[in-house]
Amino acid sequence: MKNEDFLHLEKLMNFLASHFLQKNAWADVSKSEWAYIVAELNGLLQERNKKQKIKKETDLFGTNYLYEHLIINKLKAYKGKKDLGGAVNLI
Repeated sequence: MKNEDFLHLEKLMNFLASHFLQKNAWADVSKSEWAYIVAELNGLLQERNKKQKIKKETDLFGTNYLYEHLIINKLKAYKGKKDLGGAVNLI
């Protein structure tokens, strides 16, 4: 992923944290709170499909998708590389 992609992902995660939990940053949200956000998003997806009378079963997020895939594997890994990259340049 490019640097710009990570910035967009970080903005999205900050928006979700702010919208659902009134927290300022994605880093302030716990694993269980991410699970709550996923449950809310899945509920909204199901509600939308029901209103639009879509008969196909809704594709839902896994309970730990946001936390494990996006937070740990993407954002935290990117932040770790960014921090290490800065430290290496200082030496």
